Amino acid sequence: MLSHSAGVSVSGFPGYSATDPLPSLREVLDGTPPANTAAIVVNSEPGARFNYSGGGYTVVQQLLVDATGQPFPQLLEDSVLKPFGMVHSSFAQPLPKKLADLAATPYRTAGEPVPEGPHIYPELAAAGLWTTPGDVARFALAVVAAWSGRDTPVLSRSIARQMLEPGLGDYGLGLIVRGVSPSRRILHGGVNDGFVSQMVVFENGDGAVIMTNGSGAGPLILELLHSIAAEYDWPEYKPRVHQRISVDQQLLDRLVGTYVLTPDFALQVSRQGNRLFTQATGQERFELFAGSNRSFFYTAFDATVSFDGEGQDNPTQLILHRGGTDRVAKRAP
Repeated sequence: MLSHSAGVSVSGFPGYSATDPLPSLREVLDGTPPANTAAIVVNSEPGARFNYSGGGYTVVQQLLVDATGQPFPQLLEDSVLKPFGMVHSSFAQPLPKKLADLAATPYRTAGEPVPEGPHIYPELAAAGLWTTPGDVARFALAVVAAWSGRDTPVLSRSIARQMLEPGLGDYGLGLIVRGVSPSRRILHGGVNDGFVSQMVVFENGDGAVIMTNGSGAGPLILELLHSIAAEYDWPEYKPRVHQRISVDQQLLDRLVGTYVLTPDFALQVSRQGNRLFTQATGQERFELFAGSNRSFFYTAFDATVSFDGEGQDNPTQLILHRGGTDRVAKRAP
């Protein structure tokens, strides 16, 4: 479950407004009202493939509560946040007023604040951490120190290496792991309603943690990472140069459709005028730019998309190339 390969359903959670009735953790797991997501179940063979599942982390949350008899926020405060020196972090949902007054106001893509303020997430393990860039950096540096062979008061080298052994989808136990020594890196993003963040740390300790309070901030985060990488000569994240071409709108029409990566995760391809967009399940929309009639690239992040299939008219699949990995999405009928 920690590497998103257990075949567990429900990719993510939308949260609840301040006036919504809040479900218990059991109601979230069972998908019963007032939970606003489906039941969390095993719907594919465990270990067979990568399938990002916040639902799996919610099962782990219940497991830890059952095993320790402690409320999850207190358990994480004692076992993770304090040991890592994350003194400005909390799993309290909702935040107590003295902390809520310090929190940033979340904004939607169009620029309006999220109604009634930050959403509440009873799915604490998957979506419930309030934190700061400095605290996340403390966590990441301690993990990297242990991973690189320097025992720390928090993690041993052996545990860190177990955590950061990449498996399906480049995931270790909770963190994405990419690259080869000496340029290995750990990374993870975060998206809640009105908030977008990204962490990347190389094994030598170089890195960045960027947090924003706007749903459309993905391109801004990437631009910041590009600038940092260029300034500090990182081996990754330097801007790539693509040659853009113009393509016929009728061709774009033939690419429009839904492309399914997993039963719970798909890419919706849409056209607006002479512009092509993709939107992944539960994520914001990003524009694609044509490098050829069948190959497109993003400027919001380092990835390309190619369309493939029988003949030239109607592609039957989409291939997402990102981070050295190709993921095939079949076109829905």
